[in-house]
Amino acid sequence: MISSLTWIRKGIALENPIQNVVDLYESGEYNPLAAPEDSEEQNKENQGLDSTARINADNGEIDEFDMENYDNEPDYPTIFTNSQEDLDMDHVENNLDNDNDEDDLEDELEEIEQLKILPTDNLLVVAKADAEEVSTIEVCVYESSEQNLYVHHDFFVDAYPLCLEWLTNSQLGNLLAVGTFGSPLLDPNSADATNKYSMTHHEQPYTQPYDVNIWDLNVIDSYNYAPVLSLIDPNYKVGSTTADTMSLSWNTNVMNLLASGSSDALVRIWDLHSSSSASGNLVSRLTHHKDKVQCVKWHPVESSILLTASYDKTIAICDSRASMSSAVIKFAKNLGDVETLLWDIHNPSSFYASFESGVVHCYDIRTLSSSSTSAATSPKFTIDAHKSGCTALDVHPTIPNCLLTASVDKSLKIWNTSTHTLVAKSDSDHFSSTVGAIFSAKFCPDSPYFEIAVGGDQNSLLVLDLSSNASIQSAFNYSPPIESSEDNTQQTIRDPFVYVNSGGYGSD
Repeated sequence: MISSLTWIRKGIALENPIQNVVDLYESGEYNPLAAPEDSEEQNKENQGLDSTARINADNGEIDEFDMENYDNEPDYPTIFTNSQEDLDMDHVENNLDNDNDEDDLEDELEEIEQLKILPTDNLLVVAKADAEEVSTIEVCVYESSEQNLYVHHDFFVDAYPLCLEWLTNSQLGNLLAVGTFGSPLLDPNSADATNKYSMTHHEQPYTQPYDVNIWDLNVIDSYNYAPVLSLIDPNYKVGSTTADTMSLSWNTNVMNLLASGSSDALVRIWDLHSSSSASGNLVSRLTHHKDKVQCVKWHPVESSILLTASYDKTIAICDSRASMSSAVIKFAKNLGDVETLLWDIHNPSSFYASFESGVVHCYDIRTLSSSSTSAATSPKFTIDAHKSGCTALDVHPTIPNCLLTASVDKSLKIWNTSTHTLVAKSDSDHFSSTVGAIFSAKFCPDSPYFEIAVGGDQNSLLVLDLSSNASIQSAFNYSPPIESSEDNTQQTIRDPFVYVNSGGYGSD
């Protein structure tokens, strides 16, 4: 099944991915975790965090989470290299075995050419697990102009992957955060640890589980592949089990911050740029929920505002500078649990919440206050979207009022939120049988076409192209790019379904 997926924008991935990462590490040409040369005090200043914002190493409690200066984000030291100049594949070619004959060299260079990722390519990253409990992350290339979707490379992860979050900027490069089911922490010297391998099919020494692992997507050396950064709460003890990391959200305004929601009812905030203190990369624990935290979402504009939802039947709007919730939304028990949360990037004062019952609520944070905790909070409007749990929400990146919903009832729908009306829905047996119960669906972030990636319990990744849908064109005044055949005699018709079956390549 596909539990989660995420798009990667065009032009971010290295054109020539790194294959012999060990050689580059040893030569010093590539080290995404190189320590900054700044002094300790300069590091604190660069990170935008006062020392009092750290967790007290003695008692594990939060002294203060000071984000007042986060809007004036400094230039961070570069610790994750993403420079094509620094990582040019000439280095790889020059490191080829001099004893290879010309045929071997030609084969190696041909493989490098085949692995190229063009600036016009999107990547689609997919979390998959099969019946044999083998968990992998697949990195697929999507060529929109050709409607071609294929698996570029993949790698194993230790535990069942629950959520993915893409991280990128000039310092971070092209990284992927992965949250998984929790695992027991063993004594590394114990017999159990000796018999446990950290990677499926790789007989490596036992490594402790983590809350979040950060992977470098520019590397495809699968045998030697390992996370570039692993995040773990220092409060865990040997013999305990790490919490399931159920949700991740990257702060696009303060780009070194990552939030995670877990099954232990905690929201954790991590600083990717620092691990110098006793608390490691953990900046803050938010304790306002009383049950599993299913969703976390940073605000798209306000750097300190974090939206969270829990099985305790509440949604909280938190100011992370205060380490507490500033407003709490209660909802009726018959709605079930919150499945997912989504800020409206075209109207940042509003957000959507989807529920286990299939209903979607829209809330306006300007109408909420800290006193709204005694009764169910009235939403701005409600959409009866699905008959079963609405597991996916997304807003179109360039078209306002265009909302995508998808469900375990095997359907995907497009809504006009200005009129609260249904515009289009998947009604194809081919679609439902290919994808199954849907767990994740997202618009392509930078395509001129109306393209949506969809994944579910049938283990098949599908890109749905609704560009030619007349109802969508009419409702949103949308006009897809006009493509003509080679002789310019007729307009090219795009395939509405482009997919990769498990272990397959190409389009259909």
